[in-house]
Amino acid sequence: MGRQVFFKIALLGASGAGKTTLGRELARRLGVTFVEGDALAHRANWVKASDDELCAGIKAAIAASDRWVTDATFERRLGDFVTARADLVVWLDLPLSTKLVRLWRRSWRRVRRREVLWNGNVETWRDVFVGGDSVMIGAIRRHVRDRLAWSKRLDRQTVLRLRTPAEVERWLSAF
Repeated sequence: MGRQVFFKIALLGASGAGKTTLGRELARRLGVTFVEGDALAHRANWVKASDDELCAGIKAAIAASDRWVTDATFERRLGDFVTARADLVVWLDLPLSTKLVRLWRRSWRRVRRREVLWNGNVETWRDVFVGGDSVMIGAIRRHVRDRLAWSKRLDRQTVLRLRTPAEVERWLSAF
């Protein structure tokens, strides 16, 4: 992407791709606002924010600054609301094996330590392994579906597709 300056960056990728970790670090290095999608999408007791609530939360977060990084686009729920406002979309298209290892480590830590997440939520083993919406099963299902959908939808925008952790590190090192 050369030396072009981007002030509004949307990170795209499935669970475990490293969006939040990269987003926080990128925002820190650029000195811009970081918008964490999960904090807006999950209400107390894991109640999902409505599309209107989610849209209002994102709108308020990005309106507060003309320079931001967000770790979520919510394409399936909000269409191009976020990506249309971004100067650059960074797609973390990492291998499924990388994402599953990261999810396992993260979930293991969260469940064992009973880490409090967004709006007082705490992850359980049930959240990690049981049902189609579980962390691990959902990641597997979304991996293939999202790859197909995003490769078709994002051809009209400025998209940087990073496929390995090494590519992510090289790109981040430019900042």
